[in-house]
Amino acid sequence: MNDGLWGWWCHAHAASEVERTALLTSSSEELRAQMLKRYAGWSEPVERLIRGTVGWLRTPIHDVPQLSTWHKGPVLLVGDAAHAMSPAGGQGASLALEDARLFAKLAADPSRPIEDAMARFEALRRRRAEAIVSQAYANDRRTLQELGRVGMWMRDRVMMPIFARFIEKALNDVYSAPLEA
Repeated sequence: MNDGLWGWWCHAHAASEVERTALLTSSSEELRAQMLKRYAGWSEPVERLIRGTVGWLRTPIHDVPQLSTWHKGPVLLVGDAAHAMSPAGGQGASLALEDARLFAKLAADPSRPIEDAMARFEALRRRRAEAIVSQAYANDRRTLQELGRVGMWMRDRVMMPIFARFIEKALNDVYSAPLEA
């Protein structure tokens, strides 16, 4: 770990409002202890990263209802502003980039009023984006239902420490490759 800035993220499920409040209001030391316990046995550098964490940012995740429209007048919502999804969906950034590319293409036509481009954008994007958001939501719920508390404990404390080394190697193989000019 270098002296530069770094960050890490995890999803800590709270089964009740009391648990959610505890996660959001616990001291840095309490949260660090919880994370060390949760990730005990994981491969390097997990423990070192947790111990070295100086600032703890806690962001509650909420379900966002579908919006009735993504545009009004000269304003258009794209990405998470239009179709927020669970981080477990793993598609939020991709959808936002798709949105930006399509809208840029539609807005580049000088013969079309910008409001028409916005309406066309929404008509083209809404079905796909909402289907992916819906699938991410279903994946979250299914994981919680299928695994339950015991299954989630087994996944996090038994399976992940075993598979972490394989995952780390696979990620290193992909992300440490030199960029070609």
